[in-house]
Amino acid sequence: MSFRSLGSENVRDEDLVVEDSGRGCPLPFINIGNTSSGRPRVAAVTEAAKRLLSNIEGPICVVSSIGLFKSGKSSVLNRVLLPSGEDGFHVDSNDDQPCTRGLWVWSEPIKAQAPDGTEVSMILVDCEGLDGGSSFQERDCCIFSLSVLLSSYIIYNSVGALADDAVETLWRFVHGMANSVQVNSSKDDEEKTEQQSIADFMPKLLWAFRDEKLQRKDEHGRQFSSRQHLERALEEATREFGADKVQNLNKAKAGLKHLFPDRDCFPAVNLTDPEASRQESPNKSGGLDSSVLSLPRRLAALREAIRKQAEVKTLFGAELSGRMLVELAEELVTAVNNASPFNIADAWIEVCDRECAGHMEEGVRTFAESLSSLRPQLPVGSSDLASAHQDASAAAMSAFALSARDLQAGRVRKYKGQLEATLKAAWEKVSADNWKAGAYRGRELLRELYRPVEEKLHGNEYASFSDYERDRLKARSAFLEQAPRHQSVLSVLHEAMEDAVASAATRFITKATVQAQDVQYRLEEEVENLRFDLKQERAASEGAISALRDKTAQQEAWISAIKTKEREARETAANDKERHAQQLLDVGQAHSKALAEALQERDEALRARDEANNTLHIHKDKLKELQDWKEKNSSRAVWEA
Repeated sequence: MSFRSLGSENVRDEDLVVEDSGRGCPLPFINIGNTSSGRPRVAAVTEAAKRLLSNIEGPICVVSSIGLFKSGKSSVLNRVLLPSGEDGFHVDSNDDQPCTRGLWVWSEPIKAQAPDGTEVSMILVDCEGLDGGSSFQERDCCIFSLSVLLSSYIIYNSVGALADDAVETLWRFVHGMANSVQVNSSKDDEEKTEQQSIADFMPKLLWAFRDEKLQRKDEHGRQFSSRQHLERALEEATREFGADKVQNLNKAKAGLKHLFPDRDCFPAVNLTDPEASRQESPNKSGGLDSSVLSLPRRLAALREAIRKQAEVKTLFGAELSGRMLVELAEELVTAVNNASPFNIADAWIEVCDRECAGHMEEGVRTFAESLSSLRPQLPVGSSDLASAHQDASAAAMSAFALSARDLQAGRVRKYKGQLEATLKAAWEKVSADNWKAGAYRGRELLRELYRPVEEKLHGNEYASFSDYERDRLKARSAFLEQAPRHQSVLSVLHEAMEDAVASAATRFITKATVQAQDVQYRLEEEVENLRFDLKQERAASEGAISALRDKTAQQEAWISAIKTKEREARETAANDKERHAQQLLDVGQAHSKALAEALQERDEALRARDEANNTLHIHKDKLKELQDWKEKNSSRAVWEA
């Protein structure tokens, strides 16, 4: 893989041209620009770096090369750590323009080993050169802070001897970083942890300096080690001149020793000089030419030391992965954009939140994958489903606990609770799906078994409800034998049979109602006929009664006339009694005879009247009986309906 379109300005992702040639190349990591006021403004962590670093699993060692402008930062990485044959980070001989802007990362992680033998992915970061002047103080602080906070191993480059001015320059960068970094959380609602010092987060320091007049031996002729070179430079100054200067210098030295307890140095010549990189050549006697620096050997030894003793990047005791490094970088970038201090604890909290969220999603996927083999078998029994849920939940929670074991305990507890709630919701969905599957299979089976019964029912082939109920119970028994053993199946059976019985009962009741209505119509017709007959008979009875009344009136009139004649006859008889005594006797006899006949006729008339009255009473009784019969028949029809 090779990279083109390198330049001194910020590089956008769309400007990158990456050619797949099987070789590594530098990629922009963090682009840095300035606002109109000169304050650093970080555009963002580039998408190319995100893609690269997020795919690096396992522990990482982040080696950053930083130092003053044109101090050979890129050359150190190229010569010491990159494989031979690689073009390396861009190096420009132009003394006026920087060849690196912002932070860049090598596209191919390098295999290395931690002190315990663990395989580590080494990530190389090349940083923009520091100017060291007051006009660039804020930008230098930003670049230096980002480099130190993201690294586990930092190579600080300088030109010249390890003199006091070089120590003061490094301390100016370190002190500026210390003033812009907070190590304890500013969030009141976060779980309080043990108070930390900025020294707890400082990387291992390798000071690479280029001193052409380096003194390699002490006054006794003993060879200095690289660590001794650095410790001699950091020894407390005791000179009497300039007490304030000496005090500030000793403060800087003490500060560097405190903040970089794990430190070393590497004396070298100009690595960009071709003459300095030539191999050692034997002299005439077959030994080594002592006049030539054994730079290649020392570079190889340094390379071996760094790769075999790779410092793993950790934060609050947790080993960072490539993805976590990206998340940490994004949090630091946000702080720069907001012109706020670098708060390591707050950044760590955000990284833990992102990681916990990712581990939680992985736990949910583990849960879903554990239940994936069960889904085709739905519906299953409640005990089997509960057992599968317990196993899947245990696998998901174990995966989450294992992945988040080194993250902040408070954040882990928070997301563990969210994971439990998410798994509970997922379990409820699986339970609902299991219920739906059971209900679906139950409905399909019941529809198949009940279809013949339903067809006979709709075809009116059942003579009675008991015939239908017999076939329905047979279908129900067959369903219970063939259906899956699940509560939803029984629920479907209960609901379906309840609806079926209700529908069948309604059908039979409707049929009976129609039949009852037909009977009612026939009875009403018969009642109407009886009413008509009764009306006719009543009219005939009323005519007979009227005739009897007329005849009785005639007889009464006749009797009244007889009485009148009798009174007249008595009056005539009384007047003529004396005169017509004999005649009276005769007349009396005749009259008695006539009277007897009249009385007989009257008796007959009275008897006829009594008979008429009796006939009238008989017709009245018969009319009453008809009315009673009508009322009685009407009640029975209502009862039968």
